[in-house]
Amino acid sequence: MFDKFKVRGIKLPNDNLKYKILSTDDVNEEINKLVEKCLEVIEEVSPQNCQKMICHFKWNCNKLLEKFYEADSFVHFLKKNNIDLSVPLTSEAMIDSFIQSNPLYKWCPNKSNGCTFVVKMDDDSEVEEIACQCGLTYCIQCYGIPHSPFPCILIHEWTIQLDEFKNIYLHNVIWPQLP
Repeated sequence: MFDKFKVRGIKLPNDNLKYKILSTDDVNEEINKLVEKCLEVIEEVSPQNCQKMICHFKWNCNKLLEKFYEADSFVHFLKKNNIDLSVPLTSEAMIDSFIQSNPLYKWCPNKSNGCTFVVKMDDDSEVEEIACQCGLTYCIQCYGIPHSPFPCILIHEWTIQLDEFKNIYLHNVIWPQLP
């Protein structure tokens, strides 16, 4: 149906996506995969405590395991790395920490309006335009309206110049004519 557009080189929305839109449940699954990977090595902790430990190392499982092997004992590991397993870690804080620590994951900027979706980009992608399931389409770099093929900095500079022009226009054209 859309072959005539593809032949002409017109990019269609959601064509060959290099990103995925994830729910918070999907992000929890990603976190649980990391936890399972670490629990294969560190068997003496619960999954919840393992989450806290990985969170402490900014969700870098390899760094956690490296530090774990350097310690003489589990207690020494906790003490040496200032990890307090008695501090609660809420699901929201855990997910937010995971997203903040991983450059491939970003919250939809419509979060303030109730959107709970997360964008996960492919490792090698140069994604610019995101179409979230909440209906918002935006630039992943600047969170502004999509502006491909123009870079964010050009749009930013253009916006500043446009605002300056509006001020000049208002002060020199509109206001002097008012009675």
